[in-house]
This record gives sequence, C-alpha cells and structure tokens, in this order.
Amino acid sequence: MMRRYYRRLSFAFALIVGFTTAPALACSDGVTATELAWANEWGPCRQDIISYVYQKWDMTDDSWDPAGKSDDCNMTRPFAKVVSAVVLTSNGPHEQIGNFHDTVDYTAESRSTGSPFHGDIYLRFIQVGASPLSEADSETGRFAAEDRTNLHCPLFDANNVSAGTVVNRASTIIHEAWHHWQYAHGYDTSHITGPIGFCAASGPACDNFYFHDPNFVFSDGNVSEQIGMLNRQVVVNDVGEYFHSPYQVQVEFDSDMAIWTDLIPFAARLEAQSIANARLQTQFVNGAPFIVGTPDPFPTYAFRQNP
Repeated sequence: MMRRYYRRLSFAFALIVGFTTAPALACSDGVTATELAWANEWGPCRQDIISYVYQKWDMTDDSWDPAGKSDDCNMTRPFAKVVSAVVLTSNGPHEQIGNFHDTVDYTAESRSTGSPFHGDIYLRFIQVGASPLSEADSETGRFAAEDRTNLHCPLFDANNVSAGTVVNRASTIIHEAWHHWQYAHGYDTSHITGPIGFCAASGPACDNFYFHDPNFVFSDGNVSEQIGMLNRQVVVNDVGEYFHSPYQVQVEFDSDMAIWTDLIPFAARLEAQSIANARLQTQFVNGAPFIVGTPDPFPTYAFRQNP
C-alpha cells in the first residue's frame, strides 16, 4: 500500500527528541477511526518518515513543543496528525489519466522547504486564529523574516467531522501553500469577502474558480495532470485560461483523492468527496461547474505509458 510513497520521497534518518510534553490544551485531542486506519497503513511510528516531514515541511518552530513534538507517534496530537496528512498527500493519483493533477505536484507544492512553487516557509501551530473557527492562515511578505503558515485547532479536533479530518488537513496545507505561490508570482494573496455572487461564505473566504479540464493541453503538448503542470499558468488578456485560486487547488486535490486513488482508506475518500462538494457549493464567487461523484471502491485506472 505504501509503494508509491517510497518512490516519491527520500528520507532523512535523524530522530526528533528532547522536547516538552505539555498537551495542546485549547484543542480537543483525539483520533477518528478513519484517521487511525490511515495511520496504521503507513506507520504511524516510522521515525524516518516523521523526521523527513519534520524537516521538509519545517515543523521546527517551538510552537509545536506543546502539540506533541516529543510524542510524535501519538495520533491524537496535532504534530503526528500533520505528518499523517503529508503522507496522505503523497498517496494520490500518480501518472494516471483523468485526474486534475499528479500527487507529486501536490506534495511538492505543499512542502515548506525546497519547493519549486514558492520560497521557503515554515509551519506553526497556533491554537486560535482570527476567529475560533479559523482552520489556518498564511503570512507572506514578512519584513526581514521568513514567511509562514499557521495551523489552528479546528484542523486537529477529532470531534469536528469536516475540518478535523485527515483529508481536510492535507488539503488545507495545500491551500495555504498556494497563497505562498501567489506571493512568489506577484499575485494578490487575499481572498474575496463574502457573501458575494455564488459564494455563501462570510468574511474573506471566497475565491473565483478558473475551471480547466483534467487533461488541459498546453501549447507544448503537455497535459495538466502530468508532473510539473500544476506550477504553470496560462493568462491571456488578463483572463486565466489555466489558473488556480487557493480554494480551487484545494477542491481539485480533494476531488483527485476521492475519485482517483485507491491507496487510502475508502472512508477517507468519502470524506474527500464530502469536503470538496461543500466547498464547491459555497466558496466560489462565479460558481463551480461540477460536483464530485461517489467514489468507486474498486476503480480501474488508466496509466501513462510515457510520463
């Protein structure tokens, strides 16, 4: 089940030791059956994987000390849940035909250090964001300081049936990393304030959807689901013919995880479908032109012969 993860990542083997053990008191620690099932498939106590994620997603900030950094195998704690979400990201569709993007791109985009999508950033655990419901936020263009992404308690709350799932946590990290992509490419990193148009969300929680077919063909013959194509853009006369907003990247990932991978538990694929459809129906000013259908528990995929 983990064969693809091993192919995509090379590991550093240093152990993470010597941190404090105080719990993240503001969060509702715990673990769902789906998250635990996924963790048991890949580990959850593989120190080579944990150390690799710790370094490459840069969780070195001391804000992780009370969130389980010294208890890195404990799937009830935020630190271990981030690691599990990163592993899930790396087990999406790979070299397949029909999905939006390759899991290699999603993984590289979400990575904090050495990413071809944006400059180096780091992850922080900040219990409460701008509001108690805030899941995450990103800080870009910081003066004389490294940019960063802040992850909040709703992403780790086992009692939160939407925000607290492993799939939503993975897609939220991807969403926030896309703000850093926007900054790196000179675009406005803010959301649109709603409710507005077809976006029913309140506050800065709306985006436009720049729809493209999963097999969008570029002028050089490459297609959008091939490795490296998520990092491209095609803008003609200020119109994004192939372009992405943060919520769009997030729901394309959720859609791909629901429909185009059999490497994660089926229950997680159903969570991806539910999360994607909730966002598709509520967070796009111009509306979204599709919904995600029910996953096939025994899918048959076509793979590229010459990726």
